[in-house]
Amino acid sequence: MSNDSSPLVSVIIPMYNEEDHIQTTINSLLAQTYPNFELILVDDGSTDGTIIKARSFIDDEQHTILRNETNMGQTFSMNRGAMHADGEFLVFHDADDISLPVRFEKQVEFLETNPGIGVVGGAFYYITPNQETPELRVRPSSDGDIRKNMGRGPMINGGTAMYRREALFGADLFQSENVEGYELIIKIGINWELANLSDPVYVYRINDGSRSQHNELVKKATLAYRSWQAIKAFKLPYRYLLLQFGWLIYMNVPVKIQRRLRSAFSPTTQCEATKEDCRKIRELIDSYAK
Repeated sequence: MSNDSSPLVSVIIPMYNEEDHIQTTINSLLAQTYPNFELILVDDGSTDGTIIKARSFIDDEQHTILRNETNMGQTFSMNRGAMHADGEFLVFHDADDISLPVRFEKQVEFLETNPGIGVVGGAFYYITPNQETPELRVRPSSDGDIRKNMGRGPMINGGTAMYRREALFGADLFQSENVEGYELIIKIGINWELANLSDPVYVYRINDGSRSQHNELVKKATLAYRSWQAIKAFKLPYRYLLLQFGWLIYMNVPVKIQRRLRSAFSPTTQCEATKEDCRKIRELIDSYAK
């Protein structure tokens, strides 16, 4: 944490059995070009060496590790971390993903320049175990474009989001266990403007056994309910609900067809990362793993 006058960023990292990935995540945050931040790691009853690994990489005087005595779930852990945060801006970071080095610098500058924005996300790289080349995903950037597409899905990726403290706590933090970030963005959007940076700020990794892979059917059903919430909150056309039922088909078709469907129906721009971007991502991941 820096003693300068720049706003403090609080980074909450809920973690559960992330011994194999937490080092890479922490190092990506310690490598940020923006100096004034605190890490708040919330261990959700891990049974592996996650706590030991995390403690070996952070300064206890600068950063904090909280531990749930039993597994309470990600929503509880994120809210607990937020209650310990002192920052003007807050980030909720997955324990197996990485942030690109200039992420905090870009997002803090954007929020300071745009006081009406309650949360800003950004473009991100998407990596799965069976994927040869990462995808670059760019979501709508302006408040108007984000708002009109909120009936389709959460237009700000939760891992990329940086929240203004007043907006976050004014929306009463996270309230549910499934697709919790979607609901939060809807609530913030009622009183604040929403935004995404068009530049990539995050690497979203789906690892074998990661939380992101669990309970997909439940998540898709919850997405339909969140879509209805967004339609009501932002007075959007009810036809967006029909797209949610299309996920049942989408989940059971080959990857190539999934990509074509996303191109046709999703407001998110998706393309394979360039060879140069792939090289940079691999170099970052390798350096953070050391």
